[in-house]
Amino acid sequence: MKPYSKAIVRVPQFPMEATMKEYWVPLKESIQQSAPDFFSLIKTLKYDEIAEQPENIQSTIVKYFNRAKFRCTPYGTFASVGIINVVNEKQRENVLNYKRSLHELISWQEMQNVQSDNNLVNHKLFANSSYYKVEDCLRYVKRKGETFELAEIAFDSTVEGILKELQSPLSYGELCNLLPFAEPYIQPLIDCGLLISENDPNLIGEDYFTRIGHSASNPIKYQVSEFQDPLEVSSTYFRHIPDLIKILRAGLQGSTTSPNMLSFMEQFTKRFDRQTVSLMQAIDPDIGIGYGNFYNNAIGDLIKELQIEEQSSQENPLLQYLNLANDQEYQVGQTIRIDELKDNLSDPQGPVLANSVSLFCSINDGMVFFDRIGGHSYTQLAGRFTICSEGIRSLCQEIACLEETSNPEVLFFDISYNAELNVDNVNRRAKLYSQELNILNYPGNKEPITLDDLYVTVSGSEIVLRSKKFGKRLIPRMASAYNYRRSKLPVFRFLYDLSFHGIIGDLSFNFPELVKGKKYYPQVQFRNIIVSNPKVSVSKSELENLLSEDHIRSLKSHLLAFNIGPIVKIPRNEESIVFDLNDPLQCNMLIREIKKAGSLFLENVAIPTAPLIRDGNGMAFNNQLSIPLFHKNELYKASSPIDVPFTEKRTFLPIQDWLYLEIYCAPGKSDEIILLLEQTVKKARPFVEKWFFIRYNEKGNHIRFRSQVKKDFRLSFLDNLYTILDPKISSGIISDISINGYNRELERYGIVGMERVEQHFYLDSTIVVKLLQKGADDIYKYAHCLRLFLLLKNQGSISSTRWVQWMGHIRQLFEREHQLGTVQFRKVRRYFQEQKEYLLGALDDIHQSEIDFCLSVQNIVSNCPERRQAPMVTDLMHMHINRLFSSYQRSHELIIFSLLDLVEKNLNHRFKTYNHLKSMI
Repeated sequence: MKPYSKAIVRVPQFPMEATMKEYWVPLKESIQQSAPDFFSLIKTLKYDEIAEQPENIQSTIVKYFNRAKFRCTPYGTFASVGIINVVNEKQRENVLNYKRSLHELISWQEMQNVQSDNNLVNHKLFANSSYYKVEDCLRYVKRKGETFELAEIAFDSTVEGILKELQSPLSYGELCNLLPFAEPYIQPLIDCGLLISENDPNLIGEDYFTRIGHSASNPIKYQVSEFQDPLEVSSTYFRHIPDLIKILRAGLQGSTTSPNMLSFMEQFTKRFDRQTVSLMQAIDPDIGIGYGNFYNNAIGDLIKELQIEEQSSQENPLLQYLNLANDQEYQVGQTIRIDELKDNLSDPQGPVLANSVSLFCSINDGMVFFDRIGGHSYTQLAGRFTICSEGIRSLCQEIACLEETSNPEVLFFDISYNAELNVDNVNRRAKLYSQELNILNYPGNKEPITLDDLYVTVSGSEIVLRSKKFGKRLIPRMASAYNYRRSKLPVFRFLYDLSFHGIIGDLSFNFPELVKGKKYYPQVQFRNIIVSNPKVSVSKSELENLLSEDHIRSLKSHLLAFNIGPIVKIPRNEESIVFDLNDPLQCNMLIREIKKAGSLFLENVAIPTAPLIRDGNGMAFNNQLSIPLFHKNELYKASSPIDVPFTEKRTFLPIQDWLYLEIYCAPGKSDEIILLLEQTVKKARPFVEKWFFIRYNEKGNHIRFRSQVKKDFRLSFLDNLYTILDPKISSGIISDISINGYNRELERYGIVGMERVEQHFYLDSTIVVKLLQKGADDIYKYAHCLRLFLLLKNQGSISSTRWVQWMGHIRQLFEREHQLGTVQFRKVRRYFQEQKEYLLGALDDIHQSEIDFCLSVQNIVSNCPERRQAPMVTDLMHMHINRLFSSYQRSHELIIFSLLDLVEKNLNHRFKTYNHLKSMI
């Protein structure tokens, strides 16, 4: 990751040492627009009269003034944004002019005053594309005030035809020319929410109120303050950020995937396996699996907590470095340097940062004060300013273009969503990405992505979203500062969560979360970066014991003992609050905050002597930079086109052509039971066309036994199975047996024909049975699998480049799944070194059954499209390994792929060429 040549800097309205007396008039002007109700109480108030006001009035004034001095979050004119250039040479002095550009837009609250235009003939129309068929109804998402609901109308093919025709906006006349029968349907469809007119709002592109020519009746404006002064920051400040990222990645705790997304993947796989399903149907609560549980957030939180608890036992070098004995406290004034930690870390496995992210920090006194790194894109928070700032719009469009060119085989789209009049100002932005998806909004694109064109599937550890219309994999983004947690609309939450899927959404350093239970946390530093400021915890109970008659002096003395004060901050991300304890009023305000919260952390606020930004009088401004960090690695690969429906039969009812039993038993006894099943099949061989088994642990460890038996013999064959298994049932070794319907995995294997694959599974199962009869141990099975992989490699169906790339990809997936750290990697390598002589020597010990196996795989692979050949090999080998091992199959698979990598590196095409294997096949 490296910094882009431009960045955004945010600065408060006033310098940090400003006095209210000097800035009272501009402070009132800022309050007038941002808080008109409060302004009405102080409209005629002079500075000298403030002290005579009630304490609640004084406190509110002080909060606004401190915000205008210290908080960088843009809000009205209390803070400004602008571009700062990241230069390679020494930066010049940054002086900020007080004259700033004030951009004023009609506030989104004006939406409630926009009158509907009933003259539809002059308007373009667009479908509410959230519709889908459920039995004899058409179901869709409908607005209900500032919320949403699932609505239904009776299914009508005419209505469906109109909606399909309006995937792109058409004028009233164009629609009626294409579908002459449509005219009487148009107004009713608008009334029920299935059609959207161009009088409805858009969030992306030209401002909505400008587009429809609306004049505001409300004097309150949405304001963004922008400075135009040319500012610079040296890139040398950020030279150690890549190493800090490596350290912070090592300290990640828990899964980076949201609990809702993890649950969706699990339920989708159980319900649909590898099917490609319409997104709206997949998240429907009745015919799909739903998404999230937004009416019982405690469940999601518990899942998240359990994930963290489960992961916390994993190797965490950063935590180990920071942790002290439980009875030891950090020393006041201490600085923990984590510089040398970098050299002790291996390259991190698992998710990576997006192609562009935001580094939030401030720079003063020659140091970088780190806040956080994150986002699915740099545009995520910066996008809100693009509606009014040309400089920021240009920067964000460049970043969006960088993301798209780095991933040329997928299509990025911006999610357009609005629901709340009071917060949707931050949702308005310029067009940044080539595509957009509008959730019940009017589009800016001529041919936008629509919800009815979204299809989802789960492939391994990935959720893949695709468009049938555009024939591409889709990657969602949302270039908006909207707090997604406010929304309870499942389709929006799914798409937003998907924008973070497979990447690290946040890299921050929360010292109290890493090392819990300390009163005081010292400064943490990495090179020229202050990773964490000193902070002290103050609780309500502690405060009550501390406060004496002179409670202000007591609190100040207590905090100064920790080098905190007299100016202190409650760190709350974008909403930090600052207090000057030299002011009795502010000290009482802080005490109230502590009592209200129960316990708070406080940090010191220092006035810098060498600030990044000054005013013309040399006074220091606080600052927060949003630096674009970027890389050009391809993160998102193309996915295959959405396949046409399979013609082969998918589902067989119980005892219909196929007999399917689930036999529940302990893994240690499963081999014994498999051998009994094989004996039964052997005796009935003339009546059994083919059979195979799979091991499974869903709802308990069990064997899935499937046999294709001639119709007249099915019941007697089932009776023979019960007879041979009855002793195991009586003894309790088999805890349960169930007869089930057989659902073929057409998405995985249908592309080459299920009967061909089932024939291979039959061969595979008979080969495994012979190995079980032989009593093969783990190392023998590993050598056997290595021979199979090398035979398959040398068949030549898959190019060497593709083989290396795909096998490496699968190995890395297993490494991430098992969260392999340095210790585990070393153990695998040590095992290989110990068994190296045997493994390499056994490569030539090829059996006829192994050749037969590979010929069968070759028969399947040769009928695959090229894009599916390598995945088909690993899918079939995955099933073989599942059958080979009675337990921990995925761990064995990890070992096999790791050994394959090490064996291939040892062979290196010089030790052995395996040309003779090709001739044997």
